[in-house]
Amino acid sequence: MSWAVVVQSVVTGLATGAAYGLVAAGFVLVFRLTGILHFAHGDLLGAGLFVGLLASTGLAVSSTPPGTGRYVMLVLVAILVAAAAGAALYAVLLRPAFRRGAEGQWVAITVAVAFVVQAGLAVGFPRAAYIVPDVLPFDRWRPIGLGGGASVPPRSVFVLAVGLAVGLAADLVLTRTRFGLGLRAVADDAVAAALVGVRVDRLVAAAFALAGVLGAVAGLVVAPATTLGPQTGLLLGLKGIAAALLVGLRSPRHAFAGGLAVGLLEAAAVSFHFPEWRDVAPLVVVLIALAWRPPELAREAVE
Repeated sequence: MSWAVVVQSVVTGLATGAAYGLVAAGFVLVFRLTGILHFAHGDLLGAGLFVGLLASTGLAVSSTPPGTGRYVMLVLVAILVAAAAGAALYAVLLRPAFRRGAEGQWVAITVAVAFVVQAGLAVGFPRAAYIVPDVLPFDRWRPIGLGGGASVPPRSVFVLAVGLAVGLAADLVLTRTRFGLGLRAVADDAVAAALVGVRVDRLVAAAFALAGVLGAVAGLVVAPATTLGPQTGLLLGLKGIAAALLVGLRSPRHAFAGGLAVGLLEAAAVSFHFPEWRDVAPLVVVLIALAWRPPELAREAVE
């Protein structure tokens, strides 16, 4: 395999992995605050994409890029819907369960919400696939040649750049702002944080909303490269969970790195002519990593 093909695989893998990393960062953010995996996360971001597409283009099939106004509407609606759905899930369903001391019900609630969203999307959007418009006419741009017949699509560079920029912005928010400081206080000890005046419920609801924003951005940058269906959010969610588990649910920053690793694993499967293992290989690696993780690291992942 030539170096050009290796570079091509790395760039495309990192681009896809950056989107997975944003989804994984949302999973870990919620997990560090609540102790649960937000199983409805992927489905909610999928719902945001569908609502945004409906509001901006009416689900019309078009091969030409939409106007700037329509694309901005798609982005804003998708992000707002995903953020609002995440915050509402916590405020309406999860917080009452927590106050009753029924934390064990949280997992069941998120799984039930995921099934409800999937069923609603299947009924409301009956076609097998829909087209998400691109912000830029990537299909008209020439691939970036690397020599030896290898090339990198401009879209991959764009997706990687957006993923890195949004991931960095989220990291700065979580580490350099009062909001992030409050979230760390809640993650360390929610009761103590409440005693010193931290508004725990508001912060956790905002964290659910932020996770929704990260997931929606991930969906917006990868969906135009394929088609949008009721299972799109679910698949992104599974890749996000795999990335989060791969790094032990340590922090959103580590989760983003885990997403990059999952993307590279997928690209490697394709490069070595095993495309049918593209979606399976990362999950197998995660299972092996979990099985062989030292006990002390396993304890850290759930503390």
